Amino acid sequence: MSRRAGFAYAAGGFRFLQVLSLLVMAVALLATNESRAEGVTGVTELYSVPSSWYQLRTVEIVCYDATHVAIAWRNEPDSVEHDRGDIMFKSGSSADGGATWTWSATQYMKQSDSTASYVNVVMYNESGTLYAFIGKSNPISNPDPGTSVNVCMKSTNMGVSWTPQAITNSYTGHMALGGHIVKSGTTYFMPFHASGTQGFLKSTNLINWSLAGIVPNPEDVSLQEGFLVVSQDNPNHLICKMRVKVTDGGGLGYAYSSISTDGGTTWSNAIKDLELPNWGVKGCLYKDSNNQYVYLYNTEDDRETLYYKTRAPGKPWKAGRPFTSNTLAGKDCYAMLSEYAPGKYYALWENSYHNVYFGKLDVSDAITTQDVMDTDWNNLTGWTVSPGSGLAEISPAGQLHLKSTTASVASVLKNVGPTTSFTLDMRAQVSDHTSTAGISLGTKIIAGTRRLMLDFKTDGVYSMVGSATTWSRVFTQAGDTAWHNWRVTVDAAGVARLYQDGGQSLASWSIQSPYVNTNPLFQHWVEGVSGNGCEARIDWSTVSEGVVANDFVDLVGLTVAAGGGTVEISPASQLHMRSANNTNAEITVPNGPGTTAPFSLEFRAQVNAYTANAPATGVSLGLKVHNGAKRLMLAIQGDGVYSVLSGGSAWVKVYNTTNDTNWHVWRVEVDASGTARLYRDGGPQLASWSIQADTGYARFGSWVKGSSTSPAEARLDWVKVN
Repeated sequence: MSRRAGFAYAAGGFRFLQVLSLLVMAVALLATNESRAEGVTGVTELYSVPSSWYQLRTVEIVCYDATHVAIAWRNEPDSVEHDRGDIMFKSGSSADGGATWTWSATQYMKQSDSTASYVNVVMYNESGTLYAFIGKSNPISNPDPGTSVNVCMKSTNMGVSWTPQAITNSYTGHMALGGHIVKSGTTYFMPFHASGTQGFLKSTNLINWSLAGIVPNPEDVSLQEGFLVVSQDNPNHLICKMRVKVTDGGGLGYAYSSISTDGGTTWSNAIKDLELPNWGVKGCLYKDSNNQYVYLYNTEDDRETLYYKTRAPGKPWKAGRPFTSNTLAGKDCYAMLSEYAPGKYYALWENSYHNVYFGKLDVSDAITTQDVMDTDWNNLTGWTVSPGSGLAEISPAGQLHLKSTTASVASVLKNVGPTTSFTLDMRAQVSDHTSTAGISLGTKIIAGTRRLMLDFKTDGVYSMVGSATTWSRVFTQAGDTAWHNWRVTVDAAGVARLYQDGGQSLASWSIQSPYVNTNPLFQHWVEGVSGNGCEARIDWSTVSEGVVANDFVDLVGLTVAAGGGTVEISPASQLHMRSANNTNAEITVPNGPGTTAPFSLEFRAQVNAYTANAPATGVSLGLKVHNGAKRLMLAIQGDGVYSVLSGGSAWVKVYNTTNDTNWHVWRVEVDASGTARLYRDGGPQLASWSIQADTGYARFGSWVKGSSTSPAEARLDWVKVN
């Protein structure tokens, strides 16, 4: 069975942990520059509903291009008929590539009167003409909302003004819009929901609409706000993800999923998607220009915080990450996105039903972020293979086969490992268990100062807990010979959670810590006992998330060597390093990008005090990335940026600067040939050079080195290596 089938659509997923890791909070809302890789930036409050209205709801956003957007929402006059009101809009423009924005005054797109009120609005950009489709209902004075019909407004001036556009719709049933319009081939699809039913309108010109199909609902939950995408795997298939109504207690916690293989006419039964959390709140699904899924959602029904997940083609869903943080008070929900560049979105969402917030979500790097270790076990190239007296081989094709007939270890290992927070996914079978004294199927992951130890024994799953160096049973279950999908998530605090075959969490515990080891490590092994061997097979193994992603909220997971200087978090969420005694004050993360792919280093830093210009005698701010094949050495000095070039060992200046104590966002991109390209603050390329060869283990480090007469001092706000 392939890994891809194991994560197909709605079936057989895993429930997401609500907050996986502080270490990967690349969504810090105070980030100041778009060039930071993955995350949310530029968060701005655009509107707060005046007291003349009760509240606002159902925001929507559409890009005209990368520097012009239109937004809309519904203002509601009272708490009785709170799903109807006036449709408002603003247009925005940016003269600096989207860094800052100028917004028009708030205006009516459709205003309620004695004849009608208005419900939700959905917008679409067709070759520079913007369309807004709006649900029309009875006037507010009528307690019966009535059967909604859709009206249309059109803008030909980038959303600055809107005029009526006549449309037809042969479907006369009740409908409420909520998702976004998707074009598949020559057909446009508009999702709608009504009385717990999810359906789709279709059109070939955005003017004349008819019913495409309805999603069967065997679980009899109330389906609402479906979001449609064209399948990553088959351009002729359509996928819809829907939330269910808050009152449907049995359906809460997950989105529901359906697929159409015939152009939207017929749909599969709506079933829970255990990969996609949803708590009775509108959650939006998109597919970007990189063929990557992006999903925004709330994890609890309190609607306090939004999260997002991504899924690259042929890969599992990545773990969720915060979209809004607790620094933004109130309820955040009903987010909508509009892509302005591949993997880059403008975002709009509601805050506490009274405010409209705008920001930018960048997931363009997420699709290329390397898994720490990801193998389908097609071969053992790059692995240290130790069969002992048994077997460690590929057999049959695409499976790792481990067998021990005596008290000896059959093992494969590699010196790769994650940062302190990570996810292990594996599909495995133990066909022959040994006694509890042996190892029926062991897995070891070393992550900084922590070590995850796992064994799938005859009576359950074992691990080493906390500071213990002996095995403890963390989950009781009779061992069997069936294939199982296992997932273990480990958060920044070192708490592991165990999942099997897409079910709920089975157990949680603190993994072994502290653990001192010079190298990261991933290992699978078996070890029988005398007279009782064991045998196991593994179909695929993956360790993910990002290679290095640190916002420096603490020093957890960092190897710290102050050398008589200072290495600390000061102020909050900044790494402060100072040296005045000719020794390094440094940190090391025992992990780095893989040897066979390009990588990038991106960081926000400030040099507070420059030491001597030449890095040979002092380093004002140094950074290094090893990937086992190449080594990037970087030093930001008073007179420029230095590196060590291919074939050399001395520092060479690659870019001229002056003693600059401002904060800057630096980015270095290294291609597969080892050519590095330097960027600052999202600007054009500043320099390029070839970096050194490397034979060491993968890791990241940063340091300063100054003297008593010329100290070195710097701060890092965040760093990311992909």
